[in-house]
Amino acid sequence: MSIFSSHGVDHIMSVVESNVEWMFGDPELDEIGSSDVSCCVHNVCRDLGIQPEDVDQTEWSLLRNAVNNTIHDVREAVNA
Repeated sequence: MSIFSSHGVDHIMSVVESNVEWMFGDPELDEIGSSDVSCCVHNVCRDLGIQPEDVDQTEWSLLRNAVNNTIHDVREAVNA
């Protein structure tokens, strides 16, 4: 199943941005670990209505990259 073709990249990125802002938008947050990123990807899957175990490894990596890049953008905005 291709989550990107079934949900659309714009919708997925909107869900990623919402989850990242909710989880990592606090300016008091000091460190973000890999398990935090995984939890965020799980939340993205949940909000898309899919089970994380149904996402193939390539798409999981793409979601993790999207989350990591969005974390960087949100943290830059919060700390500006």
